[in-house]
Amino acid sequence: MDSILTHKETILTWHQGVTAFDRGSHQESLDILLQIPEASITSRIFYNIGHIYLFLQEYTKAAKNFEAAFEKDCHLAAAFFQCGVALFRNNKFNQARKMFEKSKDCLRDSQYIDYKAVGMTCKLYRCEILFNISTVVAAMTKDPEWALDMLSETDKCEKEPNHVQSIQKAKNQLKDGVTPSIFSLPEKELFRPPKDKIENINKTDYLGQSKVVHTVPGSSVKKPAKQKEEKVIDLPIPKRSSLEPPSRKPPGSNMFKPINSQDSRSSPTPPNRLPPSPTSPFNNESDRLQPSNGKFTNPPGRSSPVPPGRPPPSGPGGRPSPSPTPPMRPPPMSSGRPSPSPPARLPPQSFERLNSAGKGPPARPPPISPSNLSPQSSPINSRGPSPNKLSHKEIIVTWHKAMQVYESGATSEALENLTSIPEPSAKILFNIGSFQLLTNDVANAQKTLELAVEKDEHMAIGFFQQGIALAQQSSYESAWKAFDKARRALRQNDSIDYKQIGLPYKLYECEVLYNQSLMYYHLDDMKLAKEVLELALKKKSEIRHSKIDSAMVQLKASKGFDLFTLPKDAVFKPPASKVENISKVDYLGQKKVVAKFEGKAERGIAALATSMIY
Repeated sequence: MDSILTHKETILTWHQGVTAFDRGSHQESLDILLQIPEASITSRIFYNIGHIYLFLQEYTKAAKNFEAAFEKDCHLAAAFFQCGVALFRNNKFNQARKMFEKSKDCLRDSQYIDYKAVGMTCKLYRCEILFNISTVVAAMTKDPEWALDMLSETDKCEKEPNHVQSIQKAKNQLKDGVTPSIFSLPEKELFRPPKDKIENINKTDYLGQSKVVHTVPGSSVKKPAKQKEEKVIDLPIPKRSSLEPPSRKPPGSNMFKPINSQDSRSSPTPPNRLPPSPTSPFNNESDRLQPSNGKFTNPPGRSSPVPPGRPPPSGPGGRPSPSPTPPMRPPPMSSGRPSPSPPARLPPQSFERLNSAGKGPPARPPPISPSNLSPQSSPINSRGPSPNKLSHKEIIVTWHKAMQVYESGATSEALENLTSIPEPSAKILFNIGSFQLLTNDVANAQKTLELAVEKDEHMAIGFFQQGIALAQQSSYESAWKAFDKARRALRQNDSIDYKQIGLPYKLYECEVLYNQSLMYYHLDDMKLAKEVLELALKKKSEIRHSKIDSAMVQLKASKGFDLFTLPKDAVFKPPASKVENISKVDYLGQKKVVAKFEGKAERGIAALATSMIY
């Protein structure tokens, strides 16, 4: 075939072929694997095809596929080894010996290669390769003494009990002039596709089923009957309880607060120019300067403007006057019309008075990001924005170190390590919030978790943990909303398993409903609390969910119950594959002098080149 399969289609066909081989249908397994186009076949699939041909005693085709396997992966010792087995059984002894020698070279200084990590549960031992080389020599030369000398090299190798028996049996056969049979890898072992990819192979239909919305008269297509669509259950929003403090309303535009009554905290630095706003003091026509006899005069009740280059008038005691001052000075008259002039800059003090008096737009602080949060107002005790961003490797190293420290019990030290990362990801922010919860810093934990779900709006466990932090602060209505977002982030699934992305926990919908029921109870809505808890009872699936039964007993007695929280080990860890590759690997090794020229003294680079060979 000239076509190329997608990666998912290749994995699916590979899995089907291996499954057929496990059932004993070897020919069916071969037919399935041969459906994969050559452009999509990997070295391990070529090995599987050659292994099945070897099992079916078609040695020429087996050797051809093994050659294709090690052409794609020149370090696949198993392919060289099995190719040698196929050539030996096809009476091509010299070629078989070369294949066994190459497989021995692939082992380098190792005693064996374990293929379990790449999908085949077997090991290739050095003693098996040496055994086969001695057997090939015995078949080629008919000289048992030479073969026995080569077989004696296996005494220095690491062996299994079955190897010891086979080697001893081969020695006795060679002494009797009989050529022993060679070693081969187990017939039942093939390379299998990765388990995590097989688990995710089920198709997820994000678009939904196609629907016939209109049919042409006389067409054979019939409009199907309407199917019931499963939707996320909409729980009623809880009513505010009298026990929960009401949220503060922002001050109206007519409320005035003098500068002197503000706290000692410094206000944010205003921009150089006043931004246009519908509440600007010059938008009202009645507040504009009115021309009178060729001059501009102020409307009644307004004070005269202060030029921007002068300080504002002082009140009693040398303090600035609280009266608002227009930021612009009237333009001069020329020919009865005001001449255009660039807008004047607004002094910082006038800007503060203007905003505090409600005459202009409210002064907004600069935007907050996880990298420039201050220790006083931040959920993360960050040192501010770092001029140099950390590399991806440095982030992984810091993250991994923090997890090791946390597992040893030093939560505060782990928190310091994570907060040293300038721009943390959603997973790291989740960990920081969880650590802050463990150290009873609930307020900052809630803010940190809010940043985490802003970075990843589909993190159901992030919303769940945020709801826990809000509930511990007695913000029951806000906690209910966070739990509701977590339930909707499940996307009609009963659970989400976070193990694949580094968090060893499975979040269930019944756990979210349990906490929502508790929020209804705290908000004095016993009816909804019982209804939602009954729904959680129907969806429980693990032993730890027996807590829901106890909660129902407590609720029927009009008593509260405990919050469902996450375990301490429910934190994100960096990918294991990246952690394993953190340490530096020296592939070239140390240089050494293998030859030295002892002759006339030479100078310069030529002397160096002839005196040392690396």
